[in-house]
Amino acid sequence: MMRKKLFTLCLGLFMLLSANPAVVKAEDNRIPADDKNAAAGGGSSVEVTLKPVNYTLVIPSELKFTDAHWEKGRTYTKDFQIYVTGMEQEAIEQGYRVQVFVSGDNNNGEYGLRNKSGGEDLAYTIEKEGGIEIPAHKRFATFQQNDRPQKGRVILSAPDSLDKIGKYEGRLIFSGELIPPSEP
Repeated sequence: MMRKKLFTLCLGLFMLLSANPAVVKAEDNRIPADDKNAAAGGGSSVEVTLKPVNYTLVIPSELKFTDAHWEKGRTYTKDFQIYVTGMEQEAIEQGYRVQVFVSGDNNNGEYGLRNKSGGEDLAYTIEKEGGIEIPAHKRFATFQQNDRPQKGRVILSAPDSLDKIGKYEGRLIFSGELIPPSEP
């Protein structure tokens, strides 16, 4: 009887030690590494497209005063307007804005017109709506929406003598800067 028990015990132990364990595999969404994604170590692809915020700054192509006779002490003015268009609504809602700066093409970007006959330059000033004078290199406007014009004016005074009359030319330079929503 003891032998039977010992035999049964040894047989049970033998079966227990020689049996292959059963493996249960759970289904999951993992993708095994293969030749296509082996370089990524079997990982997932991550991709993003960061697109620029596009806009168009619309400025006058020319600001031409009408020909006028010289009159000592006379002030000449020319009105203009600028605006931004084409900015995506999503960018506007996120708080992007466009700041516009203005300068001239005279010495160090100052406002001035050159005498085509070689005489002295003729200085002018820029005002924005409300009569606010805008120095060269300073902000003229900030746009937070499309198609909202900002009005301005070029103001110049007639030369103080007949010796300085003639044709004057120059450029008024507008430059736009996109300001992200996180900046003040």
